[in-house]
Amino acid sequence: MIKKIIGNKIFVYLASRYGTYGLQFLISLVIAAKLGPYYMGIYGVVLLVISYFAQFHFGIANSLNILLVHHKNDKEKYNSYIYGALSLVSILGLVIISLFVYYWIFGIDYISGLSIDKYLPYICIIAVLEHFDGVFTNILRVKNRVTQLTVIQSLNVICNTSVVFFFNGEDLVKFLVASLMASNILKAIISLSSSIIKRPRINYFSKDIQHEILKKGFYLFTYNSCLTFVLIVARTLISNNYSVEQFGYFSFSFTIANAVMLLLESLSFIIFPKLIDILSSSDMSKITNSLGLIRVLYISTAHLFIYTAMLFFPVLLWLMPQYKESLTSMNLIALTVLMNTNSFGYSMFLLAQNKEKTAAALASNAMIISILFGLLFVKVLNVEFHYVIISTLLTYLIYSTSCMIVSENIIGSKGKISLIKKAFPIRLFVPFSIAIFLSAAEYEELLFLPLSIFLIMNITTIRIIAEYLKKLINDPNISDI
Repeated sequence: MIKKIIGNKIFVYLASRYGTYGLQFLISLVIAAKLGPYYMGIYGVVLLVISYFAQFHFGIANSLNILLVHHKNDKEKYNSYIYGALSLVSILGLVIISLFVYYWIFGIDYISGLSIDKYLPYICIIAVLEHFDGVFTNILRVKNRVTQLTVIQSLNVICNTSVVFFFNGEDLVKFLVASLMASNILKAIISLSSSIIKRPRINYFSKDIQHEILKKGFYLFTYNSCLTFVLIVARTLISNNYSVEQFGYFSFSFTIANAVMLLLESLSFIIFPKLIDILSSSDMSKITNSLGLIRVLYISTAHLFIYTAMLFFPVLLWLMPQYKESLTSMNLIALTVLMNTNSFGYSMFLLAQNKEKTAAALASNAMIISILFGLLFVKVLNVEFHYVIISTLLTYLIYSTSCMIVSENIIGSKGKISLIKKAFPIRLFVPFSIAIFLSAAEYEELLFLPLSIFLIMNITTIRIIAEYLKKLINDPNISDI
């Protein structure tokens, strides 16, 4: 059994990611401690601006991922899609550079007000490189180059580690941004040296191919960007309406809460092409069975991870008393991230079935709802910064339910009661509701209850997870397409 685990490429990947995430978690604590709430807030604004740039990808890399899976047996078209995507991100890079030149000459009031002028050249370079990295990473995913993926996904934390112990305050912010730029340069070098791209041929460059990528990519861009902006809305409202220190508390909570899910997201990342391949079938009976299993395994494991982590959040803050105000927001952000997993499977089904227009419409509605809920919580209800994230949680609840209803209609399922059970099974709804109440009411001493109730109500599910974990150990090629 041990030899099988050591030789299993998926477990090697996950083990390496787990080690990286463990290091990232520790480095995040060191960064938070050495920056303090004020400079943590400044660093959070820098990352927020980078995330804005990153979202304007027009779905090029996402479109490439799906098109490569659908045309994996047509090598001529396969390579044409790759060069079409590279051509498009090159144009996108020129646009980003042009925007920076415009700001340098004429200025933009909103950006000037953020006090991050000194970081903008680095932000610009990082933004351009990240778009190329998105294309390279998706090619590596489809080709299942697990080793290269492991290395490039570890570079950010390695580069952060190389600077975090030598600087403090504002100097640390500068070198963290510089290390992020260096890691993106290294990612590009490693990807290009991995022989994932054939030598260019004139017939690989086609306007029709570029148009196809953009056409599909536009809806995928809308879909991915709107879902990302759902979370960015909360961060933006907090950064604009609360103190820098409070945004620092929120940024710290956001980092820790998301770190809990990173390992599970790694598995989702590596098997995404396989799931798209499965869910693109025309056999709806097969898809129904696959969807049910995928959701049971992924979502139930996510609940187990989050409820377990919530027991350790107070211990973490005991070690870092300067962030003691973060516990409530940390719990609520973790539960919001957990609610986001409720759409898992259904959102992939829509993309696999070439229903990206429908997926984009659902995501657009979610973004609008998040803005309305966010403004309600901040401007009308005037809640404390801890509770702003509840607006995002409610948005994810509406979005995941909408995805489920639309997908089940396409599949041809009938029965409202059956749909309700699929949307949020009782075995998950009860512990989740208790966790929300205890977190919002700040009854931290009772947060052992959600995990206890989850374990009692999900004994059979846990056995299924263990069974498929054994299958994963015995079948290292499960992620291949």
